[in-house]
This record gives sequence, C-alpha cells and structure tokens, in this order.
Amino acid sequence: MDISFILSVEIGIAILLLLAVFWVKPEYGLFLYGLSLGFPDIAIPLSTAINLRLDDGLIGFFLLRSVLWSPASLTPGQRSIFKSQVCLAAACTLSALVGFARHTPPAAYATIKMIGCVAILIALPRLLLSERRIRFLTVGLMCAGVALMVQIGQRLGSNPANFLGGFQQLKSAAAFATWNPNTIGQASMLLVFAAGLGWIFFRRSRIISGLWFCTATTFSLIPALVFSRGASLSIA
Repeated sequence: MDISFILSVEIGIAILLLLAVFWVKPEYGLFLYGLSLGFPDIAIPLSTAINLRLDDGLIGFFLLRSVLWSPASLTPGQRSIFKSQVCLAAACTLSALVGFARHTPPAAYATIKMIGCVAILIALPRLLLSERRIRFLTVGLMCAGVALMVQIGQRLGSNPANFLGGFQQLKSAAAFATWNPNTIGQASMLLVFAAGLGWIFFRRSRIISGLWFCTATTFSLIPALVFSRGASLSIA
C-alpha cells in the first residue's frame, strides 16, 4: 500500500479528532485561532490575491458550529448583536448587487474579504460567552503578536539595505507574502485591543496591569517603526 496514502489518512483522522475537541472545547480552538494570526505565510494560495490560511478555516468551522449547535437560547444582548450583523451582511450583499447591476462587480479579493468579515462577526460573538474563552483567545493573540515581532525583525535583518531606502521599501520588506504592507497596521490594532482585553481579564495587581500596558504600547509602535498605515490609530 502507498505510504503517502496511509500518511494522508492518518493526518485526516488527526484533524478530525482535533476538530472534535474544538467542537466540545472551543476555547482551545480560539487559542489556535489567535495563534495562527501570527503566522500569515502558512497558507494555501487559491489565486494571485487570495490565500486560504488556518485562521480562515477555523472561522468556517466556528461558523458551522454556531449554526448547528446552540446549547442555550440567545440573550437579548446577543439578539441585538445578531441583528446588527444581519444588517452588515445585508449592506455588503446590496453593495455587491449594485456593482453587478452596473456591470462593475467587486473584485474577488474584496468579495472574499467582505464574506470573511461577516463570518467573523457572526461566529466569534456566539463563542466568546465566558471569561475562560476570552482568556484563551487573548493568550493566543499575545503569542501571535510576539511571533509577528520576531518575524518582522528577521525580515528587516535579512534586508538591511531597506533601512536606507524610502518608507515604502522599508514597509514592503517587513510585510509578509500573503499580506498587503499596510496589513501590519491592522494587525497591530487587533493586538493592542487584545492586550486591553488581557488587562481587563488578567488584572491581579498593578505590576501585571503595567505589563499589559507595556505590551499594548509595544504592539502599537510596530506600524510606526515600519511606517505602515494605522500607526496613529494603534497608538490612540
């Protein structure tokens, strides 16, 4: 029997077992989701501008779980959030339909990005129902932030000539293959927000609160150091 076939079956079984664990204990899946954001180059290219990453697959899994498994009815606050999500999805759909009617359909990248945003806004609020799950997601995002800082430092270190070039060259040297150079600023804003969550849910003393503040400050300076868009918002 072909060894590669046996290996593929074993990997498939391992993935199914892992998904079964994430189905029952979604906090572990949330940790992996946050961690995977720190490794954007681990992706399967679908086209020149679209890549399928691990976090995309997990969001799809979380969305399926939120649809198929609802152990408790929605609270009034969750219903309000869900209504706003439906309004966002309707606005995105209407925008796409108007574009098709005018024979100027949105680009595939923009369409996939809108679909991903709607999926995230529907899936994550249904999962983040306890402090434990929020803590797992926060820790995963902090690990991802550290990984991003290390990788950006390695990229700039391997291209020292870009320090003498223009701002665009420096920004491009720090960016990942599957990211727009300005995505660094967007990731920084997410990491600063996650550090704020950590300050809320892990606060035990002034020292720990100070460590979270320093972590948020460090993440906020990443886009400023590489002149990426979003630096001012991250610092704010």
